[in-house]
Amino acid sequence: GGWQTDSSKVKLPKGRLKPFQGTGVDSTWHLSFPTVVKAIGEKRRHFPQKEMLKLIDDVVIEVTYSAKM
Repeated sequence: GGWQTDSSKVKLPKGRLKPFQGTGVDSTWHLSFPTVVKAIGEKRRHFPQKEMLKLIDDVVIEVTYSAKM
């Protein structure tokens, strides 16, 4: 049971905050990348992560959250 409402479609009087608006969220994030290994012939070469990370221009993280009453 229970009900769900898409808060992005809720029409509120002017000046009223939508659910979650202005409440903030407290969290901790850790972004990690695997070690880059390239097989060259029979040998495997590990590339320094620092060099690989220099090639990244941007990281996009999409977060979707909801609350239940």
